[in-house]
Amino acid sequence: MRCVWDSEPWQQNEAEAWMIGNYATASASALWIVDHIETLPTELNSIWRKEFTGTSVLFLVNRYMFLLFIVMEGFQNFPGDGSDMQCHTVNIITTVFQSLALVTTNALFALRVYAIYNKNKVILGVTFVFIISRFVFDILSTVLALGNIGAPLDGEIFIEEEEEGEEGEMEMENIKEDHERFYEAQRP
Repeated sequence: MRCVWDSEPWQQNEAEAWMIGNYATASASALWIVDHIETLPTELNSIWRKEFTGTSVLFLVNRYMFLLFIVMEGFQNFPGDGSDMQCHTVNIITTVFQSLALVTTNALFALRVYAIYNKNKVILGVTFVFIISRFVFDILSTVLALGNIGAPLDGEIFIEEEEEGEEGEMEMENIKEDHERFYEAQRP
């Protein structure tokens, strides 16, 4: 199984697009991890040394689920020789971490809106209705393999089953050769 981007630029040079995507992911992840490390002393003083509340637990779940998501996303996107089952398992774990991070982020935003509007329960209820509906749509889209609803994509992703027999093997060999040529061109 392999992912194919349904847009012209991505199809022209799949290996180059893959590398650019990995560089962008690695850069953003590095910035987030540096920020995570820099704010750790504040977290220790503000959260860990005080009595836990619902909000502090939401904060911690959000902070560490997103960290785990970034680690798993890096693990998932960089080259390796995992089987389809291993890739599928990593994808599920990554999706769970991402979903938990998104839900807790939205819950924290809802609590912030609630506080800004002088603890108006109607505002809190409306905010949670929107959050829950988005979460339900994301779950449905994941289960139905339609991608993330509301996620910005330049093209749609289609999953193609690998062809059986000689044609499928030749196609895989061609992909491997293309990737090897790309890596060789990148070496100084």
